[in-house]
Amino acid sequence: IYVIENFQKIGLIETFRSIIWNNQFYSVGDMQLVIPATKEYIELCEYGRMLCREQDVSVENGKLVFRNVMVIQEIIYRENDDEGAVIQLIGRSLKSYILHKRVVQGITQMTGKADELLKQVIHDNCMTGGGQIDRFIPGLRFGVFPSLEGNVDIQIEGEALDDLCEKVGKDVGFGW
Repeated sequence: IYVIENFQKIGLIETFRSIIWNNQFYSVGDMQLVIPATKEYIELCEYGRMLCREQDVSVENGKLVFRNVMVIQEIIYRENDDEGAVIQLIGRSLKSYILHKRVVQGITQMTGKADELLKQVIHDNCMTGGGQIDRFIPGLRFGVFPSLEGNVDIQIEGEALDDLCEKVGKDVGFGW
């Protein structure tokens, strides 16, 4: 398991006791990883750092590309007779982690093509910040955004963007 900070590999977890890595289609992905509580792993695994399985890493144009990235959101240290001292890392997918930080402000009526509306609401709430500098997420940009068949007609107020993406995705048959 690669440990990532600022989208650079900073370490590797080579030994683990258990791993649960859920990449969901419609809903938020999550993970739990139990590793030995070594000094190296304690220093390496900090809140907010990202993890990526080796199978989800590729090289494109000479650069490492990470897919299905998870963010560490909880760290639990424990010790017992069966496992010895271990660290349990709990997290969620990077995509939802980022979008969950933004809530649609005001009441918004969304009517039209699902892909265009999702791009617009993400742009307005994360990429331009809606004119509010504290809502701007530096470095966030769209990757390949597929054309979605289907229209939506939905009113939203105070909804986290990851929840909105999940709701619209279910309506038009598109996932994360």
